[in-house]
Amino acid sequence: MNLKKIIQLLIPPIYYKVKRRLFPKTEPERHPMPEIERNGDKMIIIGNGPSLTKTMELYGDVVCETPCMMVNFAANTELYERIRPSIYLLVDPAWYNPTEQLKIVVKSCIDAICEKTTWQMKIVMPHCAIGCFATEKFKENSNLEVLYYEDGWQIPEGKTQYEAWDKNLVTPPGQTVLNTAVWLSVYWGYKETYIIGADTSWHAELIMDQETNELYTIDTHFYDNKAVYGELYDEKQNRRPIKTKLHEELFAEATALQGYWELREYVNWKGVKVYNASEYSWIDAFERRKLS
Repeated sequence: MNLKKIIQLLIPPIYYKVKRRLFPKTEPERHPMPEIERNGDKMIIIGNGPSLTKTMELYGDVVCETPCMMVNFAANTELYERIRPSIYLLVDPAWYNPTEQLKIVVKSCIDAICEKTTWQMKIVMPHCAIGCFATEKFKENSNLEVLYYEDGWQIPEGKTQYEAWDKNLVTPPGQTVLNTAVWLSVYWGYKETYIIGADTSWHAELIMDQETNELYTIDTHFYDNKAVYGELYDEKQNRRPIKTKLHEELFAEATALQGYWELREYVNWKGVKVYNASEYSWIDAFERRKLS
């Protein structure tokens, strides 16, 4: 082997050794979600799908007697004060960095939380939401406590994925708020988690304009969309415009469903149970079981 080849082989290892010595890699600062005092070992996660209406007709008393987690615009409904959730989860960037179009809608829900909540409740948001309008507003109600989870993605060296999730060194992919809700319930050590109102039927609600290729969704919930979205909702057409392309929307939906399967492995690793108790749902990762 000639001298040139030897130098080519030696320089890269020497370079990286010097680089590591002069510029040691530092782990990003992390902010794990604090533990909470559980009220029992059972948690009900309440999605906002239309099937929730039927679930409440059949099992409303059970829901109201069990620690619950509600999400997104649920506070704008009468059901919020009936259920009195112990946890309220806000994940989407719209809650801490809303677009001009969404500011009014987001503010109305934040105001509803502050005005209606007469019981002790924990609001959970990603760490990047600290100091935003919503978190400052929540300080006006002494019944509200805001907790923040680590919203990083890079798994620390020497940790497995589930170990990192279990210490909240990183967060499982939260394509939807219910992905994060399932992780949070398991992270906090609830032995049984039941999901209701998790229709997850977005693909069946898509509409493609056959002249313009514009994409819309019917976007059904257990509540009246007009009451939540106001002028943003096209009441005449009963639809809401989507800015993404069709393949992007379908990919996002598939990613969310895949996320439940990844969470299922975490659930098994923790040795706890997650059940899909929705009256109608496309989530196939968790065993079906009725509330009782």
